[in-house]
Amino acid sequence: MIPGGMVGNPRPMGGIWKFQTLSGPGHPGFMSKSSLRRRTHPFMSAIPYAKDVASDIIARHDSRPELLVQMLHEFLEHFSWISEDAIRQLAEELNLSRADVHGVVSFYHDFRTTPPGKHVVKICQAEACQAMGSKELTAHAESVLGMNMNESTGDLTLEPVYCMGNCACSPTVVVDGDTYGRVDNRRFDEIVETMKGGV
Repeated sequence: MIPGGMVGNPRPMGGIWKFQTLSGPGHPGFMSKSSLRRRTHPFMSAIPYAKDVASDIIARHDSRPELLVQMLHEFLEHFSWISEDAIRQLAEELNLSRADVHGVVSFYHDFRTTPPGKHVVKICQAEACQAMGSKELTAHAESVLGMNMNESTGDLTLEPVYCMGNCACSPTVVVDGDTYGRVDNRRFDEIVETMKGGV
């Protein structure tokens, strides 16, 4: 596991691959898990993967492996998901193994590895929101939307999110990048109806 949003080149230690930290708090390339969540943008639909666009993103970060998290975030903003083609290209151009890149992708909940639906609904599952009923809200959402958490259809994706920094207004729901606080079942239904009306 990579601690606290740090990324770096792996080094073998006693037969186990460990990550040598190349960025951390105070380093300009550091991004914590919470800072990634605060930068979440609406993802309306996936666009085809383009190697030239991906290379441009990598080049903007000087092909520095310690900036892998930032590159992945740009990939997500542009393509809406992290595909196997993206993982392969990042590994090749950054001189990392695919396992290195996949390890970073799998560490962050925001780096989805399947195409999203037209709308993305996220429900906070962190402790403060759980204390204010997010588990019950999640069950209601799954029933209303007819899908389980981490599932997608062509029109909709339902995902967990872990702390949006909106704890005073728990439970929190994010729909297409817009954050809603103190969401109960009734308000969730209203939000969903508004979302569908904007299709």
